[in-house]
Amino acid sequence: MIRKTLLASLLVSVVTADIAIAQTPTDTRSMGNVSSQAQSSLDQKSGMQLTDEERSLAKQWMLKESDWIKYKKIMSGPRGIWSPGLDPLTALGVSETDPAERERYAMIWMKVESRRMELELASKWNA
Repeated sequence: MIRKTLLASLLVSVVTADIAIAQTPTDTRSMGNVSSQAQSSLDQKSGMQLTDEERSLAKQWMLKESDWIKYKKIMSGPRGIWSPGLDPLTALGVSETDPAERERYAMIWMKVESRRMELELASKWNA
C-alpha cells in the first residue's frame, strides 16, 4: 500500500514536470541543458571541496559529490532563506531544469523515503 502511494506520488510529479516541460519553448529547454552542463563544468573547475561529513551525508542521501555541491550552492542562495530545512533531494529536484536529472532525483527520493518508512514501521511493530 505504501509503495503504491509513493509510486502514485512519483507519477504525479513526473506528469506535472512533463506538462511544464511540454509548455516550455524548445530553444529554452536546450539552453537549460547547456546551462546545466556548463554549471557542472564550473563545479569541477571551482575546486569546491566537500568535508568528510558532507561526503558521508551525500552518500546517506544516495547522491554524488557533485550533487551535494549543487545542493550547497542552492541552499546558499534565496532557496536556503525561503526553505532553510529543505532536504537535499527536494531542493535539487525543484531547482533542476533537465528532465532526466529531475527524474533521477525523484527515483532517489522514492528509495530514500521507502527506506525511511520501512524503518519507521519496523520500529513501531517492534515497540
